[in-house]
Amino acid sequence: MKQMQFSIFGHPSAPASRQRFQSALVAVGSVVLLLTAVSCKDLPQPAPTYDLRVLDQGWTAAERQAYYHTAQGTQILPYDWFMALEQALSTKLFRANDHVARYRFLPDLSTLDNPDRLPVGMVKDVNEVTKKPYLGLTCAACHSGQLNYGGMGIRIDGGEGTLDLTSFIEEMFQALAITELDPLKFDRFAHRVLGDHYTAAAKRALHEEVKEQIREVSAIQKTAKKRGLYPTPDGFGRQDALGRGGNNGFGKLGIEANLAVADAPVSYPAVWNGLNWDWVQYNGSIHQPMGRNIGEVLGVGAVATLKGNSNDLYQSSVKILNLHALETLVGKLQPPAWPEDILGPINHDQAKRGADLFKARCAGCHEPRWDETKHLFKIRLIPLEEIGTDPNQATNLKNHKIDTGDLGFGVISAGEALQLVTEKIAQRKYQELGIGPDEQSKMNQGRENLFAANLAYRAHSLTSVWATPPYLHNGSVPNLYELLSPVEERSKTFFTGNLEFDPVLIGYEKDPIHGGFRFDTSLAGNSNAGHEFRDGPKKQGVLGAKLTPEQRMDLIEYLKTR
Repeated sequence: MKQMQFSIFGHPSAPASRQRFQSALVAVGSVVLLLTAVSCKDLPQPAPTYDLRVLDQGWTAAERQAYYHTAQGTQILPYDWFMALEQALSTKLFRANDHVARYRFLPDLSTLDNPDRLPVGMVKDVNEVTKKPYLGLTCAACHSGQLNYGGMGIRIDGGEGTLDLTSFIEEMFQALAITELDPLKFDRFAHRVLGDHYTAAAKRALHEEVKEQIREVSAIQKTAKKRGLYPTPDGFGRQDALGRGGNNGFGKLGIEANLAVADAPVSYPAVWNGLNWDWVQYNGSIHQPMGRNIGEVLGVGAVATLKGNSNDLYQSSVKILNLHALETLVGKLQPPAWPEDILGPINHDQAKRGADLFKARCAGCHEPRWDETKHLFKIRLIPLEEIGTDPNQATNLKNHKIDTGDLGFGVISAGEALQLVTEKIAQRKYQELGIGPDEQSKMNQGRENLFAANLAYRAHSLTSVWATPPYLHNGSVPNLYELLSPVEERSKTFFTGNLEFDPVLIGYEKDPIHGGFRFDTSLAGNSNAGHEFRDGPKKQGVLGAKLTPEQRMDLIEYLKTR
């Protein structure tokens, strides 16, 4: 999230009467924190609407739609509220395509399994117990990419998303808070939500529900501000999955001391071939796909009972059957091939020279070994002192302790707590659904639910790496050419949010754009050091001798072929 540029109460486009009305709201109390904590900032323009090319990655159209819109059990906001909500300083709907595109939600051009024309990654998620529908997020929200070039949009299914999820969530609740406080706005909202059931009494009841939601969100934001939990902005295409997501999940324990400073945003990784890796996450911390997926859903809005009566513990809105179906679907996903008709032909002479360089310089780490016994790729973990990249994601998990409160396991490491909670939630779901041990093993991919806190980062396969900018685990290097360059030749600051692709250097365009996110590599968690080729002795972060500009381009040409 970018720094505030002006308060919503002094927005230059607001009429004088609206400004006076909003200024009068300052006395409302804790709600003001919600309204002022998030900038009504200079939002980026929507990505240009181009003709869309969907690359062949092994999915049918129906399978692609299932990935885009299969519910996981997240409950972000009551669905009818989301459909009725206006933008903070406009009568236009918050869900309008051109508005949500500002956060880099990608358009879904199909109505298959998507009657409300939601963007990729949004879904009407119905709670299985209460039958109440919510706005939910799917895997595809963060793990779908798009590269724009030459008037064409290239959809990368399962790729790195560019979504600014933090700003989307915070500014949606900002709009809800203003709606609750503005009588005219709220009346329009109530008419949309209640429809034929609109009465004065129903409107008052709805108003109380909205006020309670705002109080809850305001309390969370007040704690975050007081504790300084999120000092490093996420921006486009990043989220501190283990930090911010962990706070969302462990926050359900109701113990404020469990909340950790989350200063290690990381890119949303591509998911192709992920089912074949023995450990996932950048620090190789999770072994079982089901455990990983349950942890992800808890981190982005699932409901779970982790305190109170022992009989109620581990109840959740997690949709475990859907998670298994999605994992099976992702197992069919193929990495995208470089589209020569759009991005230009591959120079095969250069690529051949690059293949030799890759074998000499890169294959030792980036060619994972196949374990014939386990039928998995064994991903190599590179110690922090060797790889030299920003350590925060790995060290934060290692150092985080959790008081398990009513769960009764005392104070344990965050990794142990994640393992325990995800396993207990899974087991309760299996019991509720009558799923026996054999089917459980199948749904768990035959793997034990293990979590680790390694002081290392994984060196994964570079298959289709050209389609996954920016680079390093924290997205701190804008293109492949800079990644192959010494650190002093890398950009110290650059802008994200632009989907225009550079097919030469291999990355998104990094120059300033209207409303773009300024990535500052000097901030905690944002270092662009390490994984470096430079002359001199091999030491922390230096992997080999400096590559000439010609060698860098040869390697890039080869990486287009993988």
